[in-house]
Amino acid sequence: MPDIEPARLPDVVIRGIRAADGAGLQAFHRGLSDETVRNRFFGAHPSLSDKEVVRFTSLVPGGELALVATVGDQIVAVGRYVPFGGGGAAEVAFVVTDDYQHHGIGRSLLKLLARLAWDDGIRRFVADTFASNRSMLGVFLHTPTAVTVLTTRRDGSVVHLVMQITRPSRLSTSISGTGPRSVYHVIPPSISD
Repeated sequence: MPDIEPARLPDVVIRGIRAADGAGLQAFHRGLSDETVRNRFFGAHPSLSDKEVVRFTSLVPGGELALVATVGDQIVAVGRYVPFGGGGAAEVAFVVTDDYQHHGIGRSLLKLLARLAWDDGIRRFVADTFASNRSMLGVFLHTPTAVTVLTTRRDGSVVHLVMQITRPSRLSTSISGTGPRSVYHVIPPSISD
């Protein structure tokens, strides 16, 4: 698929991940470039094993949360947070397929994850990313409606960020669906950011 121009980007639906998303998640991962996989997994990770798919799609209520962004039936992005033991903090991570990068999907995922994390009592996100991954650093540093970066620390080629989650009253996202774990949100990314 060629790069998509913002004016031609179709509506993207962001929703909670489902156990039935396993095959779509594996197809999504196979479609990522080597560089995108390296940026997300900090090394080569050419495919997701069946065991990883079960872990990534079978979430325990009150634990980690994962969202997928879809265009039609195709997964184009995945975002998640994993809480740390009782400290009001969680690790956050997301990845967007190459053809859909730079259209606001990462920012939209971060905004929704922050909103849901706040509802779960989480007040800080932490993340690690390569210093060379300027796009991901930009999402964290320039999405004040979701997070404010409190500290950064560089360890070799990796930047560790600690972020304060913005109170939901300031978040500019809409959340609907039947509950906090079944989020549905339609975004035209070129307009939302």
